[in-house]
Amino acid sequence: MNRTAPNPILEGKEQYHHYIPRFVLRAFAAQPQPKYDEPTRPVRKKKKQRKRKPTKETAGDAEGPKGVEDDSPDEAGPSNATKEPEPRVEMGVIKDTGKPKPRKPRFDPSMDPYMKFYDLESGVLDYAKVGRSYGIPDMYKDVDHERAYHVEELLSKLESDAARIYHRIKNDHESGKYNFSVTRKDLNLLRKFLFVMRYRRPGFWSKYTGTIDTYEHNDRDMLVEFLKERSITDLRQVWLMGLEVIVRTEIDADGEWLQTIGREMFGGDADMYVFHMRESYMAFCQPQSSGDEFIITDNGFGIFEGPVVWDPANLKSTGADGTAPRLGDPVYTEFHKLAPLSPRLILVLRSNYLRDEPIWEKRRKKLNQLEPRRNSDSVLQDLPIKPPKVHYWLLPKKSKPVYTLEDEFFFEIYKVKTEQVHVINTIMLQEAVRSITWVSDESLVRSLPAFLENPKFMPAVSLAVFPEFEPFMALRFQKERLLSLWDKPYPTEGMRPLEKLSNINESMKNVRYLQPYYKLGGAPELFPYDFHQADLLMQFRSFIADHCGPSIPWRNKVNKATIKFMSNFPPRIVWFHIKMWKLKANVIQKGLQLSLVTEGDFDILQESGPEDLIANLVDFLPFPLLSRLMLETTLKEMVRLERKEKLTAQRASEKELEFGMMSEEMYLMNQFGGFGGSWSLVGTPHHFEPVDFCDPFRPDIPPNLLSKFYLQDLNLRSKLRGRVENMILGTRGTPEVYGWLSQLLWDHLYQIPPNFSC
Repeated sequence: MNRTAPNPILEGKEQYHHYIPRFVLRAFAAQPQPKYDEPTRPVRKKKKQRKRKPTKETAGDAEGPKGVEDDSPDEAGPSNATKEPEPRVEMGVIKDTGKPKPRKPRFDPSMDPYMKFYDLESGVLDYAKVGRSYGIPDMYKDVDHERAYHVEELLSKLESDAARIYHRIKNDHESGKYNFSVTRKDLNLLRKFLFVMRYRRPGFWSKYTGTIDTYEHNDRDMLVEFLKERSITDLRQVWLMGLEVIVRTEIDADGEWLQTIGREMFGGDADMYVFHMRESYMAFCQPQSSGDEFIITDNGFGIFEGPVVWDPANLKSTGADGTAPRLGDPVYTEFHKLAPLSPRLILVLRSNYLRDEPIWEKRRKKLNQLEPRRNSDSVLQDLPIKPPKVHYWLLPKKSKPVYTLEDEFFFEIYKVKTEQVHVINTIMLQEAVRSITWVSDESLVRSLPAFLENPKFMPAVSLAVFPEFEPFMALRFQKERLLSLWDKPYPTEGMRPLEKLSNINESMKNVRYLQPYYKLGGAPELFPYDFHQADLLMQFRSFIADHCGPSIPWRNKVNKATIKFMSNFPPRIVWFHIKMWKLKANVIQKGLQLSLVTEGDFDILQESGPEDLIANLVDFLPFPLLSRLMLETTLKEMVRLERKEKLTAQRASEKELEFGMMSEEMYLMNQFGGFGGSWSLVGTPHHFEPVDFCDPFRPDIPPNLLSKFYLQDLNLRSKLRGRVENMILGTRGTPEVYGWLSQLLWDHLYQIPPNFSC
């Protein structure tokens, strides 16, 4: 095949490539069009006013340069100059028909009209030209190919064929026809075009703009293998290759195209394309009410409807290593695909899974049993559509029909209720990430509240707290804000919620009482997630406490197991949990547990505690032990305070108070272990742990033996106090750090009675 030499002028010029076809966008042109002053075009001078440069005279020239009409002295020459006789030119007779020759207009405004355009990033509502909307500059440019825009050339041919089918359907609909037919060949072409529109949306385009090292989708292993097989180093080539294979491969009636697609495309994308072409039937809908209209969004042409299931219990990253928690890839089911053709007409692909035939009902029942969350009901289940009727050109008697490209499909345009129009627009609004376009303000204003108030489209708290959902929440805010903008003069004032959120996050970094949280790996963007997790821990502990029975020995065992479990959570979350725990304990102590928490109750969060001391020592303590230490010190602090207040209320003597507090310390050692078996002495000759005190299932220690172990531990504490700090810190510690560590060890973890001596 001979290649045409590339045009360097065209090849070097940036092209704007649409991911929603212009012939569809024109159907969403604003009505009426705004009256903007178009740029003044240069006025063509009359023939007598135009100057021509003198042509170089040659031997064959019969006359000098002509066409210069300027009479300035410099060009006319002296008035007494000898004039050469002018040659006479015989002019042919030109018949005047009386009609001026029609001139082709240089610009047709109807081909590039304005449409309403709400930018979700900037929050500005304005008019935008079709020609520079819903596209990306040089999206299909292949810098490794001698014809950089060879893919765009292929796509333009496909788009031209699709436009022919589109205009025939749209014109029939606008003329009042509700029935039409399409051949199998054209139907295949239309399906192919719909997939290409989806495949070239920003989501897919950006998926292949990075490198394999940054590629994190669940088909990564398959893609790595494909790159090796094809010796491809640029991910973008996978996407461009896929587009080219799809467009070049004709959909034949015998199904040979399946082998070509499977052989030449990346397997993950090939499977998706085949699924798109075969696992659904096509239908067309229009609003029943004349006041209802469909909208279109940046990813609304080919968007799917169906359950999207995230699994917060199985995270890609739990955040235990100090990084942000990350959700894994969701699983989803495509029940419908939607493609608005105009404000009053939409194309729908409904999954065969929703067909009414008994075989499909049986499959639905089976899949619902296997994966009930993934196969929940469709929100468009009640859409009144049916598969088209088919006329087969080859229909042998008593046998299955033979598929041909001339087979004819007869469609009916179904009317849908206002509620169903709102659901369709809600799906569009939910998934819009860049922009929204519509024609009727009144219809949009009815659809927006339906979207915002629909509980099925509200983010679950368990998902909204993840940092990666921040952009989603910001987008939802922008869409809600549109309700207050639609009737304002264009362009409206902008708002960038992500920037606003970023500014709030920046200011949060300076909050004094949150500094320990940040030292433990926290961040403003992690705040909602960590707060939610800390609250779940509160609920978990309350549930355990309410159901473990009245037996004190058993409750102690349960408490050990609970502490052991919670010690596995990231320190920043445990820090949050402890602050909430203290808040709740303070409210209960005041007897106000049934009252609403007041602003004054939160003052306790600003009080420094052992958990903040541990945060200051984060660089000097084993990171895996931080959560455990915070839980242990806080619980010990509460137990000691409660015991001391009780003894004081009983008017115990100083000796009774000291003995009572020593007994409490022995109890705490029985619960959490002593100094001798602690992390601070591991690997030293002083390490001493007669039993695993923290084991919730160990046998109870007899009181006399426990007393013996406690006295041994007290002797070790007294002996190593002031020395173990240097053993832990070595040369790293400053006097301030030394003081923090000493305070943690002897004031909060392993207290020594004031009058104790070895």
